[in-house]
Amino acid sequence: MTDDSVPPNNQVPSEAGAVAPGEVVPTTGADPIVDLTGVDPGPQTDRSKRRAAGWLPWVVGVTSLLMVAGGIAGSAAVRTDEVLFAPGSVRGTADRVTIEGATSYPIKGDVLFATVSVRQATLFDTLFRRRLDDTLRFTDIDDVYPDGDKASVDAANESAMNDSKTVASVVALRHLGRKVTFTGDGVAIVKVSPDLPADGLLQPGDLLVGADGRRLQLTDDLQNALAPKKPGDAVELTVIRGGAKPNDLAHGNDASKGVTDSSEAADKSDEEQVRVPLVAGEEGRAIMGVQVADHNLDVKLPMEINFDSGEVTGPSAGLAWTLAIVDELTPDDLTNGKRVAATGTIGPNGEVGPIGGLPQKTAAVRRSGAELFLIPKGLPADDLAQAKQLAGGEVDLVEVATLDEAVDAIEKFVGD
Repeated sequence: MTDDSVPPNNQVPSEAGAVAPGEVVPTTGADPIVDLTGVDPGPQTDRSKRRAAGWLPWVVGVTSLLMVAGGIAGSAAVRTDEVLFAPGSVRGTADRVTIEGATSYPIKGDVLFATVSVRQATLFDTLFRRRLDDTLRFTDIDDVYPDGDKASVDAANESAMNDSKTVASVVALRHLGRKVTFTGDGVAIVKVSPDLPADGLLQPGDLLVGADGRRLQLTDDLQNALAPKKPGDAVELTVIRGGAKPNDLAHGNDASKGVTDSSEAADKSDEEQVRVPLVAGEEGRAIMGVQVADHNLDVKLPMEINFDSGEVTGPSAGLAWTLAIVDELTPDDLTNGKRVAATGTIGPNGEVGPIGGLPQKTAAVRRSGAELFLIPKGLPADDLAQAKQLAGGEVDLVEVATLDEAVDAIEKFVGD
């Protein structure tokens, strides 16, 4: 196939005064002059020929670059079936937590929480960024948004953030010896363990409103009812089948946090009695084999605590929120003017729970300049190893299991 603007057999148009008409001028390995417009440019002088020959590589090069750039730009617009997790922002809590109805104190430092940027990956991400950026993680989209239901996942994360604020408020005030009042209308069954006594007798969604003739309002009431019992004993439960609508698992909460809710009160006319035998669990305690949560939990705080989480969702800022409240209600400056980062869910007894995206959060914390990053104990070894590598010796990763351990770690850090 030949280009109409280029004579066949590597001939170039003859030039007046240089070669007789009809003669073939060998290219001697040089590129032939191509009229890209398809119009005969006419006779050329030696000078114009040299200029054209010099322009050609630039024209071809620029054209190639434009084609490559166009391909790259196009790949950035093509969505794939993966989700990209990347380092997000690091945000302070000092100006995001406000307390009314109690004396608060100026904060000189700050407790930071790190985020992970989550979006659908593009072809550019998978072809280029995956190879160049070791802070990224790619996950199949179905593992993140089952059945493509992104709206439900987003709503669950929003609810988890709200729950984390409530639990953080309770835990912080308890830590400081402030009074917090709880009320509920029963204990929701969230999960039943197979092959344990409750299997086949209770099911998720059941609402326990009594134990051995005593009314149950909170999970603490159930624990108190079981405390004196031994393996081999039984407990007589008052149950409303389907009376609870537990949303802990759907909202990504730990069932132990006790934050199920239902807009409708259970109908007590549907109560029935269920006798459940008990077996030995961990440390020899008598158990049924269920996970439970408080139902329609109402928390009354002695003050008003407000949070500004912006567009951030999920429960992993729980530890940071808790530390921020403690700092604001404590006369002594907890952080002593320094910026400290923290991640982890917070449980009702001050336990720090697991989170995802540790490597990405560590990279974000390092960029923020914070030198201490509190993280939950027991995270996957691979994530921890990658996070330590990304910390680059500039961020001290300290594992904590409770709020008390987190406070101790900060005090040690600022005191060094």
